[in-house]
Amino acid sequence: MRGRAVLCGEHVTLAAAADAFLATPRTANPNTHRAYASAIDRAIALLGRDRPQVEVTDTEIG
Repeated sequence: MRGRAVLCGEHVTLAAAADAFLATPRTANPNTHRAYASAIDRAIALLGRDRPQVEVTDTEIG
């Protein structure tokens, strides 16, 4: 997958996954980046920065 950050595994934290996503071309536009970062930051504040991504359930995201 060229141009995309892919993080897999049990030890990927929400903070690492967020950083990888926000570094992709999808968020290159400053306004898009700011909007995504704001939403992601709020979710991480509730779920925990160091929490493994694989432990987050769909219900928690909803």
